[in-house]
Amino acid sequence: MKQLWQYIKNPQENCPYDFSVRVMLLSVMLCLLVPLFFEVLTASVFVIAGVDLPAMTSDKSVFPLCFLIIVPPIIEELGFRLPLKRSRFNLYTSVAVIAFMFSAIFAGGLYSEHLLCRIVFAIISSAVINLIGGKWLLQVRFKDFFYSIAILFAMLHIANYSHQTLNVSQWLYVVCYACAKIPGSILYGYARVKHGMLFSIIVHIISNMPSMIIYKIV
Repeated sequence: MKQLWQYIKNPQENCPYDFSVRVMLLSVMLCLLVPLFFEVLTASVFVIAGVDLPAMTSDKSVFPLCFLIIVPPIIEELGFRLPLKRSRFNLYTSVAVIAFMFSAIFAGGLYSEHLLCRIVFAIISSAVINLIGGKWLLQVRFKDFFYSIAILFAMLHIANYSHQTLNVSQWLYVVCYACAKIPGSILYGYARVKHGMLFSIIVHIISNMPSMIIYKIV
């Protein structure tokens, strides 16, 4: 825990990998329990306050359960955790994925129509941003980069809801729900840097599995 706390206070890009079983098990436990705690806490506060929690967008329902469990975590990790080990390739990939995912806010859902247009938009966005600011992204202080990525990941989850139908209290819930994703995002980032990309993908898949099963059944 001390090592984790030190990393959170001062994230380092090039710290050595740690594949010890004890540390990896601790990372798995934290990545599973901490995000769940903050999400349940946020929902509970708003339910107690009498807010009718909005339903998530329904575009996921057309996909099989195995797709929903495996593919979204891989996409999210490529977008938000791959660039934590910075290189030109990782940044190009990350910016393209992030642009694709944030376009869902305006397209009505991550798995909505206009996929081809969104893919083209993502590729062009990646090329432009890396052409203009690629060198800067490689040189910016890692601590700022790390926490910016964590916040971007959290804010992406606003796209889980159809914002056209939300009232003020529901909008407040959605924003708080997104903010509740920040601690988990920080932990996923730590897991990626300390234990590798494959580890963070697997933990993310395991973390998403219960909610996706419930979502599909309900």
